[in-house]
Amino acid sequence: MKVMGELSSGRALSGNHRYCIGASSRGRKRGSSKFHSKSIAMNDQIKPQRRMNGRSDVERGEKPQDKFASGYDFLLVNEDITHGTFPEVMGCVNRLKRNENVVLILVTYGGSANAAYRTARFLQTVYEDVVAFLPAECKSAGTLLVSAANAVFVSPFGEMGPLDVQLLKRDELAGRRSGLTTRSALEDLKSHSFDLFEHFMTEIISRSGTAVSFRAAADVAAGISSRMMAPIYEQINPEALGQDHRDLRIAVHYGERLNRKFKNLKKGALQRLVYDYPSHDFVIDLEETRELFERVDIATPALMKIVNARVMDVLIPKSGSDRLVTMLGYDGQPVPERERKTSNASQRNNSDASDSPAPKAGDGAGAPTAS
Repeated sequence: MKVMGELSSGRALSGNHRYCIGASSRGRKRGSSKFHSKSIAMNDQIKPQRRMNGRSDVERGEKPQDKFASGYDFLLVNEDITHGTFPEVMGCVNRLKRNENVVLILVTYGGSANAAYRTARFLQTVYEDVVAFLPAECKSAGTLLVSAANAVFVSPFGEMGPLDVQLLKRDELAGRRSGLTTRSALEDLKSHSFDLFEHFMTEIISRSGTAVSFRAAADVAAGISSRMMAPIYEQINPEALGQDHRDLRIAVHYGERLNRKFKNLKKGALQRLVYDYPSHDFVIDLEETRELFERVDIATPALMKIVNARVMDVLIPKSGSDRLVTMLGYDGQPVPERERKTSNASQRNNSDASDSPAPKAGDGAGAPTAS
């Protein structure tokens, strides 16, 4: 199954990535000089690899336009972020790491902030450059992983989510709630209390004419509003409120630490991700992602090639036994582990052959004979 056929075939993905498909214009007749000049200008825009006397970037020894065409590992993480994610990622990288840079392909509905933090710190330690690629949904703890990246690339189907912490519902065996629920309730109560006070005060003044002063009306309205709202405020548990506040601060502190290396988050973006969105599943698309991060772009052709090759694995979030953590090649296929092992064994054999001393006199295997 193929998606985004035009993107994978090389058509323009954005203003920053223009590529040309189709026949070359070398065989056309020049015609008028005006037409010829327009053709040259168009070729300069849509065929950046056909410049400098017709030689390509590769022929001139220059790097290709797509930075992900070489020098990057592609680590696909498609699962709920749990405490098992960190050892899975660490094991996969230790076995199959081939480059000093990595593209972290994230597809997740979220999960544990602690697990996301440990995984992100590990990737920042073992790789010089960490790039986050969002081909589809990347929510909650996945957004925390994105904050550790040097740059963010988003496919036409990609989106992020807010960082509000999801907490277990108290006195229930299952179910979660947003850490912002109590905060939102307090803000709503505050607004409602003031509306009640304002309503009673203006009604008292308007109905009494000049018989009741403003101060007296305000005192009466304050007393009525307080008695009406008191039973509601009494249900608020200060201990639970404080715990929710501390839990929300987890995402803030983790995000601040992960952002120190590459500093891709804009000023105030972390607070906005944690506190300002109305729901946990709010969609943060490409344009809004640009408001939060310094370096954001649409996916390049090399990244979309992986999407086309692994549609079911990168566009549909997985969980449970279907979870997926794997290292991909430039063609989108999993990197075989035997390739890594064979390469290492070959290097060791060559090293042994060149560095080890000549065998002592003995039997045919080189083992010393008994004297």
